[in-house]
Amino acid sequence: MPSMPRPCYSVFHTVLIYVLMIVGILVIALFTFFYGVVLQDYRMTEMFLASISLVVAAIPEELSATMTTTPAIGVQRMAYTW
Repeated sequence: MPSMPRPCYSVFHTVLIYVLMIVGILVIALFTFFYGVVLQDYRMTEMFLASISLVVAAIPEELSATMTTTPAIGVQRMAYTW
């Protein structure tokens, strides 16, 4: 019989994954902003809008994975309780 992970570990692991995804998205947006302003001489307002659009575009990509994984985890937990 497989052992279930402890609830604290599971919650911590889930929160850590979400935090890392958010940080990764923000790092990419900041890199894009500074690359455009410093190296390519774009205006700050243009690069700000481009960075925000990258952040907004990345959210739906992660949302579908989250909406697929969450019910799967719930089904696994229900299977263990029966």
